[in-house]
Amino acid sequence: MQQAIWDKEVLGDVTTVVDELADGATLEEAFTGWETEYEVTVGKNRPRLDAYKDGVGIEHEAREQMNMRSHLLFADAMFQQGDIEVLVVIIPAGNDASKRRTANELHDDIFTEHHPLDVPVLVIEYDRDC
Repeated sequence: MQQAIWDKEVLGDVTTVVDELADGATLEEAFTGWETEYEVTVGKNRPRLDAYKDGVGIEHEAREQMNMRSHLLFADAMFQQGDIEVLVVIIPAGNDASKRRTANELHDDIFTEHHPLDVPVLVIEYDRDC
């Protein structure tokens, strides 16, 4: 699964996005060259990712852990439908949807036993410059 993440050539672009966010860029500025508000149909839902490019979906979560859970479930459905190949989750340090909590959930029963995820997920945390 990790190989699928590293095989995507746009991951260098992900580093640029993270660096720009850390430097205080807005999402619009950071995602230059990406399709933003990428929306697909999953059943009767129309979930959106913050950005999409060449099979890589990006979700930037700066609010709540409950949001992260739904993002992961919808991203897995997008993956199963062939809409994305990889999900990159970008989280600013110090918020409720922390990298540690997200990583723990990916290994919890909800995603390992009840709703196992097939989508490869890379979780990145960044510090905002003050």
